[in-house]
Amino acid sequence: MAGEQENNKFLLEEMLEVEKQIQQAISELSNTEAIFEDICQELQSPFGFDLALIALINREKNIIETVYETGSTANTSIKCKYYLDKKPHLRHLRADIVKTRHTEIISGWDRRFDKWIYQEYNHKDNIRIFTPILLYWDKSGNIVEDWFEKCEWKVITVLL
Repeated sequence: MAGEQENNKFLLEEMLEVEKQIQQAISELSNTEAIFEDICQELQSPFGFDLALIALINREKNIIETVYETGSTANTSIKCKYYLDKKPHLRHLRADIVKTRHTEIISGWDRRFDKWIYQEYNHKDNIRIFTPILLYWDKSGNIVEDWFEKCEWKVITVLL
């Protein structure tokens, strides 16, 4: 009987630990949305952008997918996902930004756009800026916040 009580106590402690881990994960998920909101506001407000969007890379599925969107033309019900295809002519614009690590400013149509989204949300009237947000870690695993100050910058292409 004592052995059974000990076993039950152990199982209860394990269940409580799992519940604690679930609660922690839930709080981190809700915190992630607040972080995304803050990032979007920091980008959107000072520059007067109509829309700010965050898309993250899912290496496991080899895609880039929308995780957060805010602004006057935001459609939070559409979570776009695009393959990070190795062939440039098959990639969506967002996937191309990931692969090339270039910032692009585009006005009008571009063959890499999703045609339906372009038409449905009147993108013909917008100037869009696509830029990767890069995070760098040092050898100790700490994020290097001033990495861009150590880079050599150059303009690759200018189209007028």
